[in-house]
Amino acid sequence: MVDESGRPVAGAQLHLYQLDPGRTGDLAPDERSTHVHDTASGEDGTFLLEARRPGAHRVTVHHPAFRMTALPVTLPAREARLVLRRGASLEVTVLDEDGLPLAGSEVQLLPSSRPGHTDRAGKALLEALEPGKRRVAAATPEDEPLRTVGAEVELVDGRRTSVVLRFAPAPKLSGVVVDGRGQPVIFAEVRAAPASLLESAFGEGDLQPFSFRARREWRSGTSLSRYTGGSGRFTLERLPPGPLLVGASRSGYALDERATPGPVRTFEGRPGVLTTPGAGEVRLVMKALARMHGRVVRADGSPVTRFTLDGDPYEDEQGAFGLSILRDGRGVLVFSAPGLASTRREVRFQEGVDVDLGEVVLETGREVRLRVVDADTGRPVEGAFVDVRDPADTGAGSDTSLLYPSGAPRHWQREKMRLTDAEGVVRLPAVEERPRVVRVEHCGYLGTWEPLGARQGELTVALRPGARVEGAVSVGGEVSGHGRVEVRTAEGGRAAFADIRDGRYRTCALEAGRYAVQVELHVFENRTLPSHGSRWVEVAARGTVTVDFDAPGEGALVRVRSPSGPVGRLLLVPGTLGPPLTRAAFLEAEARAHSAMYESGGGEREGYIFRLIPPGLYTLLAVRDARARPVEVHVEELWVPEPGTVTHELRPRWQRGPDSLPTE
Repeated sequence: MVDESGRPVAGAQLHLYQLDPGRTGDLAPDERSTHVHDTASGEDGTFLLEARRPGAHRVTVHHPAFRMTALPVTLPAREARLVLRRGASLEVTVLDEDGLPLAGSEVQLLPSSRPGHTDRAGKALLEALEPGKRRVAAATPEDEPLRTVGAEVELVDGRRTSVVLRFAPAPKLSGVVVDGRGQPVIFAEVRAAPASLLESAFGEGDLQPFSFRARREWRSGTSLSRYTGGSGRFTLERLPPGPLLVGASRSGYALDERATPGPVRTFEGRPGVLTTPGAGEVRLVMKALARMHGRVVRADGSPVTRFTLDGDPYEDEQGAFGLSILRDGRGVLVFSAPGLASTRREVRFQEGVDVDLGEVVLETGREVRLRVVDADTGRPVEGAFVDVRDPADTGAGSDTSLLYPSGAPRHWQREKMRLTDAEGVVRLPAVEERPRVVRVEHCGYLGTWEPLGARQGELTVALRPGARVEGAVSVGGEVSGHGRVEVRTAEGGRAAFADIRDGRYRTCALEAGRYAVQVELHVFENRTLPSHGSRWVEVAARGTVTVDFDAPGEGALVRVRSPSGPVGRLLLVPGTLGPPLTRAAFLEAEARAHSAMYESGGGEREGYIFRLIPPGLYTLLAVRDARARPVEVHVEELWVPEPGTVTHELRPRWQRGPDSLPTE
């Protein structure tokens, strides 16, 4: 490894990829390879890369002082000589609006690259750059409100180019925050963000590399926020030029979107009004929120000074709590404290109306000994998950739990679960003396709900074994990769899922019935290949059903562009298909289809990708909005030739489809 002068280069990072000529039709060039070895060059520039087998490979080389290099090689090979080129460099001097050096400014070459930061002299050096016309942008230091400045530069290989970036005088914006009666709202926090972030997730122009910082400032305040004084007035200084989104927040208040003059938009969950510096004073109208309040006490009336409300910790010497009421509706609140039985309260909220819950009593409760056994053999079931709920909270979609303060754990949060031991037993030390329902789950059995009486201290739950679906996921007959398989009912509801590990999967127990099994995601040799068609399967009450998925080793890459914007769902169905007019017809088509992977970025229009698609006639089935009632659909035929790339523009003609579709 040497530079242009022939001097050894130490510390260069080398990565070796094995090329796979058998899979060239469906993948982009950088996806037609498998990573096999890494190494670094020594002090004398030498290196050794080891391949798994002889043949065509690709080497990429990275070093901070040199341009990234990639070249093909055929192995085995000896005495290779790789030459690194320093490329162009750019020295950037950043000045503030007074012409003084600005230290700590982040400098980016667009599109985003490895950033530099200015020193005390306001200088930053960017090296190992590709030659050509580029744009460079700089941002204010992190302890100041975000502003950017940029310029066009031309980079020449082997040369250092210099450019000076100077911030223009920053505009100011003044305004007032008042309540619905016109009275000032003091200590309100006022923030601003570039309005261009509303149109693009990455902003526009010089803002692009710094958009995440702009979003963070809008969400968390930092130095871009200011607080109103006794008159409710505020002034935001050193703002970025152009349209802005300005909002205010204060505990117990919310922006009154109807009363605030000007167009109101919501960004990152926070509403604000659109304005421009120089357009005049901003008037933000806040409405006082109603409160729900009360006290948490023991049975003897003494306060519980530390407790959780829906998983959020509270600490108060009198056990007091309070929450703002944001909107009308119904809510279920769970109160918990160590050593005491959790309790729930169902509350109806009305915007603008205070709610007094009075005293919420946490009892000592009772201990419940729960034993879980196999319904067939009577043997204990170890590792069964246990939850306790109120009978009103057992419906689909509810996660209101009396055993877990923050809600029932998800499947990947096993460390938070209460599980049965080797004897099939779990002890619940504090359960309120009211009728309860116990949920018991185990992957090898069908889950069940069992009633628990108000004074019952022991309960035995028998779990019935169900059927399981298992299989291999492969590409061209090679079983490998990781991902996820999903099982859906004939009505389209989610029944089970399973992780793919080393190309194999196995679901948890299922009830007898007809199911659609689909590979939701398959990452194979560092490539994402969501191209497996779904399968219908009949599952008996017991046993194991094997469903294997094998994508062809060759196939087309089908890229569907949607110039009119993203659609709610897009499927590629083998053969000819008419518009599905019923929910059942759509689910039948979905169970035979290839699901698309969403694609966007780089300024391109949104699109969808299907990989490794065998040649033949297909139907593109698009759904405008899966949540609509009724659903609008579009179908059109698409011919996929031999392996290669097929690019198609979707120009839908929407027509009425099913009355509704599953949206989970």
